[in-house]
Amino acid sequence: MPAFIINTNVNGFYTEVANTDPAVMYQFLGDTPEATTQSIIGFTNELVANGTDQQAMADAIGNYLDIGEETGEAVLQALFSTTDMVVLVDQVIYGTVGEDVLIDELAEVGQAILAAAGALVIQS
Repeated sequence: MPAFIINTNVNGFYTEVANTDPAVMYQFLGDTPEATTQSIIGFTNELVANGTDQQAMADAIGNYLDIGEETGEAVLQALFSTTDMVVLVDQVIYGTVGEDVLIDELAEVGQAILAAAGALVIQS
């Protein structure tokens, strides 16, 4: 299964699903590195708070990612329904067991990203 990745480009931090065609990628909101980092932290806090409530997470996802005209539900599914590990830049920070996918473990995904948030601050 592909990985859910948080990485950087010239525009700041973004999320993507590895090895997808067409590419599944969304930029975190924020005009400065600090603002983008706050979007990542807000996104992960939302995952922790609403990990068991996918509708609430779908409703909030556009507050942190540039999803354009897509629905939050479609973005949530695109990012997490076929992925089984979380990669922060180039380091695996979380993985599921067996056939589980990340959408079934959103709160745990958020906790793993928050635990690694210090690395985001250092790199931004």
